[in-house]
Amino acid sequence: AILSNLVLSGAFVIPTAIHTQQAGGRSLTMPKLGDVMLCAGAVYMANRHLGKTAAKAVAVVILLYVLERVRRRVARRMLRRLGRKSGIKVVIIGTGFAGLCAAIKMQEMGLAFEIVERHGSVGGTWRDNVYPGCECDVKSVLYSFSFEQKADWSRAWAGQEEILSYMKHIVDKYKLAPHISFNTTVTGLKWNEASKTWTVATKNTSTDATAERQANIVIAGCGQLRDPAYPTFPTSDFKGKYARTPLAILSNLVLSGAFVIPTAIHTQQAGGRSLTMPKLGDVMLCAGAVYMANRHLGKTAAKAVAVVILLYVLERVRRRVARRMLRRLGRKSGIKVVIIGTGFAGLCAAIKMQEMGLAFEIVERHGSVGGTWRDNVYPGCECDVKSVLYSFSFEQKADWSRAWAGQEEILSYMKHIVDKYKLAPHISFNTTVTGLKWNEASKTWTVATKNTSTDATAERQANIVIAGCGQLRDPAYPTFPTSDFKGKTMHTAVWDPTYSFKGKSVACVGSGASAIQAVPCIAPEAASLTVYQRSPPWVVPKPNTSNPWIKKFALSQSSILMTCLRYWEFTWGEVLYEGLISTKSPKQREFMQGVGYADMKVEIRPENKHMYSRILPKYDAGCKRILLTSDWYRALQLDHVELVTEGVERLTEKGVLTKDGKERECDVVVYATGFQTQNFVFPIDVVGEDGVGLREYWTTRKGTLEPRAYLGMAVPSFPNFFMLYGPTTNLGSNSIIFMIESQMEQVTLILQNLIRNNLKKAGVTQTAYDSYLERTRTEINDTVFAKSSQCHSWYTNENGVPINNWWGPARKFYYLCKKIHPDSWRFE
Repeated sequence: AILSNLVLSGAFVIPTAIHTQQAGGRSLTMPKLGDVMLCAGAVYMANRHLGKTAAKAVAVVILLYVLERVRRRVARRMLRRLGRKSGIKVVIIGTGFAGLCAAIKMQEMGLAFEIVERHGSVGGTWRDNVYPGCECDVKSVLYSFSFEQKADWSRAWAGQEEILSYMKHIVDKYKLAPHISFNTTVTGLKWNEASKTWTVATKNTSTDATAERQANIVIAGCGQLRDPAYPTFPTSDFKGKYARTPLAILSNLVLSGAFVIPTAIHTQQAGGRSLTMPKLGDVMLCAGAVYMANRHLGKTAAKAVAVVILLYVLERVRRRVARRMLRRLGRKSGIKVVIIGTGFAGLCAAIKMQEMGLAFEIVERHGSVGGTWRDNVYPGCECDVKSVLYSFSFEQKADWSRAWAGQEEILSYMKHIVDKYKLAPHISFNTTVTGLKWNEASKTWTVATKNTSTDATAERQANIVIAGCGQLRDPAYPTFPTSDFKGKTMHTAVWDPTYSFKGKSVACVGSGASAIQAVPCIAPEAASLTVYQRSPPWVVPKPNTSNPWIKKFALSQSSILMTCLRYWEFTWGEVLYEGLISTKSPKQREFMQGVGYADMKVEIRPENKHMYSRILPKYDAGCKRILLTSDWYRALQLDHVELVTEGVERLTEKGVLTKDGKERECDVVVYATGFQTQNFVFPIDVVGEDGVGLREYWTTRKGTLEPRAYLGMAVPSFPNFFMLYGPTTNLGSNSIIFMIESQMEQVTLILQNLIRNNLKKAGVTQTAYDSYLERTRTEINDTVFAKSSQCHSWYTNENGVPINNWWGPARKFYYLCKKIHPDSWRFE
């Protein structure tokens, strides 16, 4: 039932192309982009929050509105034909707003008309009043014709020059100048009953020549603010110059400041100090929301929307003030934090510590930042999460070049984070953590480190340790013998970018996430390429198109639009969870597997149908990682590429020997065999309270390592120690950055409690830990991860027990992390 959203969304795209008709014009115009987006948003929000029936109702209302506009246009066209045949002549007096409006309506009805204007130009009162400071006391947005609205007023209340310019624009656009008799004043009007017409007597103000015209209809657009009123007291004796100027002009300036000042109090970037002006797009969206509410729902609704916007701004200000106060307390607390790693987890933790005013140090075993995105530089490396979701919520990137970003662009974003938040001085590069030991007396951790360049060892004390080691860190190598091979070997996570595959015979061991990206890039260069596959992956298309400049510009100008787009993509990720991960929706699972089947049918050429048995997975989609690519099947069908499904026995001196006894020679072997995903913080030796080691704590009675943690980050007997992207936090359908930020939300709340209450120790309770584990075991049985009999993946340990992945929708994890549960933590 997923396609229903697409069907609904199409309900307004076609009819909205039949847009409103400008008076006097003839051609249809395309709808404005904003109107299409608002209509799309209305249908989507109705479907998202009120259900499909409500969404259909909204779509029908939009369709009826468009059809009504079309009906009115047809009626006007028919009336215009009748008007031209009627012979009616209209005289209009004045070229102010009244006269221009009357002229356009006569033009629309097809009637012959003449405009009589006593001056030499159009404009009425806005032509005459040119004193300094002259401006309108009605908001600009209301001071234009409804059929010719002006969107680019320079100010909230427009000045005389801009209004007069608008009126001249009206005359030019609707070609009214040929119908205007300038320097002609009407001196008399006389009704003729016999002919049912008016005799209009006129006088030329330049030559004093008089004339008469006959008119069936006379429309006087003289207005009320035309002839100046002068004082009644004597003024003839005054020899100087005098000018008439109206009063109460300053009131407009006072009113205009009522909204300019509060909107300047905008959102605060994490770690920063100065206020920033709101983005132009956000101001426009907020203004549009108030205007649309006032236009269609009334003044009360507009006030309600304005109040909501104001409350939002005030809430952001309140949070900023609270952060500033907490930062002051944090600086006085003396708490020191050690963060391990400079991947997304480590950077997020560092920024949050900076925001809280805590002293922190980041320990990084390599010479630069980036985590897994620094290490994986193999050709074709890119993310399988949409770009719009792959950035911090507090530092969103609007100008991703593609729908799914590549390794270089992601690494560039991470370096930008380090530069913007000035994290480099806090990072100790080429330093690896070898051990962590808890000191109960001082309530601190002793952090043992080793310099990877000089082998020098050192120790540091820390009140808090945050491990951002991640799951995709240490490469996993094949278990079969490899030492006999005399050629070149490399792992996709330890790539040699200087090596050329041109003209080489290449063997790729593995057909997982890195293989499906690297193989299509290596194949065009290699003389031959053999892919050794243990089990076929589920593959779905990945239309990785470039983001158009207009999209990047729009997102850069509005954080509201950016957030809405993130929410949309996040929601689709949640839908994918229901369809792929949860076993409660078999029909959605069948649909998603059908997508994989369809892609296979489309990509595999008829002459290669024999490949179906080797590339068709024999397990449910989602049991292993689902791979996104549009190049994998194409690469496998190249003439010089061979897919081998027999298991590898060992590497020989010249190549690869499979279990069927066949040896295939090669020059280089590429290990696309993934990572040791269940190392988490290991090989760091972590010793907690009472000398208990973390490896010992996680080892079961059967001697099997089974890492577990409360909310994927805390273990009893290891106080003040938090893991990010730890056990049961990986996702199969959404962004891990969301999970990391959710975990840091919980960590931040815990540290706030320590700071405000002058406490030194925080640890998860055994009861909360056991309860969470029991819930994990129960909930994960309703997911495809528990079907270990179907497939073995890096999600499970050697006994088939799911270790890495979160067992529910991502939003459920966020709600668990957004507040501290009273019985879950003990503070001292």
